[in-house]
Amino acid sequence: MRTLRRPLVLAATLSLAAVTLAACSSSSSSSSSTTAASGGSSSCSKATLDKASGPVNINFWESMPRQNGVVITQLVDAFNASQSKVHVNLVAQTSYNDTWQKYQAGLSNGQLPDVVQLQDTDTQAAVDTQSITPVQSCWSGFGYSPGDLLARALAYWNIQHVQEAMPFAVSGPVLYYNQLAYQKAGLDPAKPPATLQ
Repeated sequence: MRTLRRPLVLAATLSLAAVTLAACSSSSSSSSSTTAASGGSSSCSKATLDKASGPVNINFWESMPRQNGVVITQLVDAFNASQSKVHVNLVAQTSYNDTWQKYQAGLSNGQLPDVVQLQDTDTQAAVDTQSITPVQSCWSGFGYSPGDLLARALAYWNIQHVQEAMPFAVSGPVLYYNQLAYQKAGLDPAKPPATLQ
């Protein structure tokens, strides 16, 4: 995903989560971790969010290391300051693995977040728990179009034609090479490898 799009994705993700939360919540002024994460919503819409009597609080478990954690904190702070309908409580986890383990424990003790950032390899397992609301169900009700997101990234979290999750911190492998070392080896630094082979 392009770096410039991340604030838009975060805002969209949090907005969708807010709609899910408002649709599932029995109390719109408090977090509904257990309700929102325990079976989804059939009414995930802006109209439902608009009916909330006060700010909707969202607990968001994130797994961003080091500087990425600083950036996500800045994005959430900016989101919270931009409006008064939704307040995001950012809860930093130590790693993706710890987040997933804590999420699995929450399935039995009811301590689940409203929004969770999981690594891509945990998506299917999370879907299998039947504890998440597919983000696609909110797209329709909220009128969100993912057109500014990369199609390939979206497809990765699309399971059996349902957009289960949204790409957020998509990593892009980059190959660096030392041009001076290329020259010393008799290679043309203007023609680096084009494939992994």
